[in-house]
Amino acid sequence: MLFYHYTNIGPRSENEDALNVVEYHEYSIASIADGVGSSQAGKYASSYAVDTFFKMVSPSNFDKLVEIIKKIHDDLIEYSIVNTKKKNSAATTFTACVIQNMKLIGIHVGDSKLYILRGNGLRQLSKEHSEAARLHREKLINYDEYKHYPRKNVIESALGVPNMLHIDTFNFDLESRDRIILSTDGFHELFNKSSLRDMSVNNIKCEDFYNELVASVNVQKLRDNTSFILMEI
Repeated sequence: MLFYHYTNIGPRSENEDALNVVEYHEYSIASIADGVGSSQAGKYASSYAVDTFFKMVSPSNFDKLVEIIKKIHDDLIEYSIVNTKKKNSAATTFTACVIQNMKLIGIHVGDSKLYILRGNGLRQLSKEHSEAARLHREKLINYDEYKHYPRKNVIESALGVPNMLHIDTFNFDLESRDRIILSTDGFHELFNKSSLRDMSVNNIKCEDFYNELVASVNVQKLRDNTSFILMEI
């Protein structure tokens, strides 16, 4: 498996995105998290979520990913109460996948995303837990209204926020040459699905695709921390 990762602080005073991707002997893990900007300890929350996930996950508990995420969620709530006397000062989105024997198992909370690129197609496996996305799914706003929604940063599920946890899981059978992207909202606000698909199709080598993505990010005016992981099977 090939893998690449990138993060950019953008215009923010600190980078609240966290990510990691590792290929072990029999399996691989990738995860990305984006600290919730309204929380006091978003940077801590995202780093803790990613680091703890990697420490806890192994092939023996791939079927326990939801329990692991709930444990991280509870830990962040406890951290908030102990350190700031508030229940939601350390909050983060979280998206991750484990890959073994050409099968992907994914878990997701918040508005980060996971895409599969295969041939000329792109499929989003994660569901965006945001107010704007929910209204669009319910057909209360159209796509253009969704793209320009004034409360687009309002998320409806996050680790570390009591009574605000919705966990999605998904499975996907992989094929050789499949590409996987995990991204925070700063990245996927820059690229729509068709542009990502076209760039992937136009770059046969995964490294060239990665380099074009990085070059494109670097010439755009960023509005947020911007991070992504790219893998190819």
